[in-house]
Amino acid sequence: MDLKALETKWRTVLSSILDELTGDEFRKLLFNLEKIPQGKKGGRPRGDMPSVIIQYYGTEGSIALIDRQMRNLPRLDAAVQQPLRGMKDELKKLQEKSKEVSGSSGETQIMIDSTQKLALSPQAPQRFPEAAVKPRG
Repeated sequence: MDLKALETKWRTVLSSILDELTGDEFRKLLFNLEKIPQGKKGGRPRGDMPSVIIQYYGTEGSIALIDRQMRNLPRLDAAVQQPLRGMKDELKKLQEKSKEVSGSSGETQIMIDSTQKLALSPQAPQRFPEAAVKPRG
């Protein structure tokens, strides 16, 4: 699963989590979403909030934020925690996969950088024999 697919799934899961909250819990959650301007929070239906939350916090940031906020409310029941736990697990897998990919490409980049430095160094062997270079004139 890539980040875009994770975001799509998270939007649905976040919507179901928000639907589980009482009116008071939902207001407390919105109050604690400090990055989102007040005008974006007020008067919006719950169904619009997942997109707004993801827009301001990003996919990874919003998963961590909602996890923290659900513990603070506290909403530790299965209806909220089970889907949230599933998303945290999927995010962790995606991050691990991303580290593996960046690790291997990072090693490749180091090799490329070393090769470029060697080619630019004054002691580096020339690519073309001097005889192949024709003098101008």
